[in-house]
Amino acid sequence: MSDAADKNVLDDEQITEALAELPGWAHTEGALTFTAKCESAEAAIGLFDKIAAAAENANHHPDVLWSYNEITVDLSSHDVGGVTQRDTRLAKTISGLAEAAGAQVYDGQD
Repeated sequence: MSDAADKNVLDDEQITEALAELPGWAHTEGALTFTAKCESAEAAIGLFDKIAAAAENANHHPDVLWSYNEITVDLSSHDVGGVTQRDTRLAKTISGLAEAAGAQVYDGQD
């Protein structure tokens, strides 16, 4: 699935367009960021496992933080220093996994 476009850093306009198709994701500090709130710690661990498997399958490894029932993902292509199409593809996959797990997009407020 990898191609030359995966090495091109997206500009702000391209990232804004991508975010329109990625509800709950934001562009912060050079990465795409998403937090999902699960029913329980066990559900969050299950989602973490699925994200890890998807990342490994894509040969793309995001920063993932597990905190009780929350999973936060930061996606960027470290090899090129920014967000690429590789990141937007994995973000779509992660969104689907979170939705299938019944997780809610978390905005930092209870």
